[in-house]
Amino acid sequence: VTPGIYITVAVAFFLLYWIEKKKGWSNLAYYGGWALALFHLALLIPAMQFIERAVWIVVLAGIAYLAGKMLLKNEDSSLAVMAQGLDGAATYIAITFYGYGEQHVLTSFLGSQLGYLTFYILKVALSLAILYYVNKESKSEEERNLLTYAIFVMGMAPGLRDVLRLIAGV
Repeated sequence: VTPGIYITVAVAFFLLYWIEKKKGWSNLAYYGGWALALFHLALLIPAMQFIERAVWIVVLAGIAYLAGKMLLKNEDSSLAVMAQGLDGAATYIAITFYGYGEQHVLTSFLGSQLGYLTFYILKVALSLAILYYVNKESKSEEERNLLTYAIFVMGMAPGLRDVLRLIAGV
């Protein structure tokens, strides 16, 4: 797994976040991120041969988001849980129903022993627990935000990559 997707997502986010703070604008990172995502998604539309493969992934990611909203009551944390859910759901669906393989030793072991749905459940449960602790124990808003955004990027980058590969059939 290459770090390119992590670096790309993180650099785009932190650049927008830095501009937001420097200029005193609010929500630039949020809206700028969505604008960039939608622009690049539009570029990928011709390659999307199997869009129906993403339906259950989106449903499971939505369930993770709702769990975050109910338990954490914080939008940023809920989105980070959703991102981790997206990654777990994409792994579960791709391997279980479409014959993809797992490259990571721990995930492969857990999946072969307990089923890949377990990976999704563990990612959501762990991200909920970690973010609960971060929100409760972090002394500063900056620290809380940095940790939350790191959890978001670590889920969204591979999750989005896997969903796009799945719907493109590669």
